[in-house]
Amino acid sequence: MVPMDWRTLALAGCTLLFWSSAFAVIRAGLRYWGPGELALARFIVASLALALGLGLRRLARRQEQPAPATGPATTGAATGPGAAGTGRRRAHRLAQAAGGERPALPAAPAASGVESGWWRDAGRFVLLGATGIFLYHTGLNWGETRVSAATASLLVATAPALTALMSRFWLGERLAPRGWLGLALSFAGVALISWAAAQPAAPEPAAAVTAAGGGAVPSLPAWAGPAAVGVAALGTSAFFVLQRPLSGRYDALTLTAFYTWAGTLLLGAAFGPGLARQVAAGQLAPGAWLAAVYLGVFPSALAYWCWSAALARAPAARVASLLNLNPLLAVATAWVMLGERPTWAEWLGGAVAVAGVLLVQGRARPRAAAAQGRGLPVAEG
Repeated sequence: MVPMDWRTLALAGCTLLFWSSAFAVIRAGLRYWGPGELALARFIVASLALALGLGLRRLARRQEQPAPATGPATTGAATGPGAAGTGRRRAHRLAQAAGGERPALPAAPAASGVESGWWRDAGRFVLLGATGIFLYHTGLNWGETRVSAATASLLVATAPALTALMSRFWLGERLAPRGWLGLALSFAGVALISWAAAQPAAPEPAAAVTAAGGGAVPSLPAWAGPAAVGVAALGTSAFFVLQRPLSGRYDALTLTAFYTWAGTLLLGAAFGPGLARQVAAGQLAPGAWLAAVYLGVFPSALAYWCWSAALARAPAARVASLLNLNPLLAVATAWVMLGERPTWAEWLGGAVAVAGVLLVQGRARPRAAAAQGRGLPVAEG
């Protein structure tokens, strides 16, 4: 197994810190916003923050470019940005005057990143926005109107196992027999958590959301909350797998900005009118804006950028295995901020689910470690 270096660990650690705090802040924000409206407000802030980051980077790169030479022209060689092209054209003229064969001009280097070719991946950016932004955050917010922040974090903890399962079919990564056993344990843990969350003793935050005027939350059966969070976990798992091929073609900031903007447009199409009505009503407390700004800047723009950078430095399944720490941090945050504690059945289900994830994300064999070093798909578990 090729270990992750300290930069990758630091980037993933920053992501975990902010993502684990998001569960409690979402729960607090749902006192003011509707589930879809909170997601849209969050990613409007994130989109603006990423646009600012790209603009500042572009400005910094322009300032770092050396000024073109301004000295007297010489007959020996051209200077400045067009020197290479001038030399090729001079070679053409000399060859033509000598009556020889006209050499072919070498093609100019293709632009990279945002300057050229990004539109070819526009469909993939929309798909990333649909899975990692729209589906995940809409499902998570709706789920947290029926289950506590701590319970939601335990359910989302199955994402690494789902990521490994999807990698098996989409990226051709082999899943060992104990990996399949781990998947079974993870799903059993999810079933136990969902059963515990559906009991009458489970918290009912939907009443607080509706009472605060945070948008329409229809009356749903008890199992709908865990189901919505489960859909969110499927969305983010697909996002992890689909993002990996693009990590080698775009830098982390550019990739994060493109799929965030795509997801924000999808959220705007679905929840824009509702958000406009809530803002126009003028009844949003300062806490509503504080939650939206925090979620947009830290768990969204900054954390997603850190996550994209970490995925560009290590295999997707290996980085995703660090998400095993996320439920522990999220439960601790919800305990401190909101006073929420999971029931014994939810703790047991979370432990079973995380044990299953650990089986799925087991130590790679030597052959797999060599493949990791070459950047190839690896057999995890």
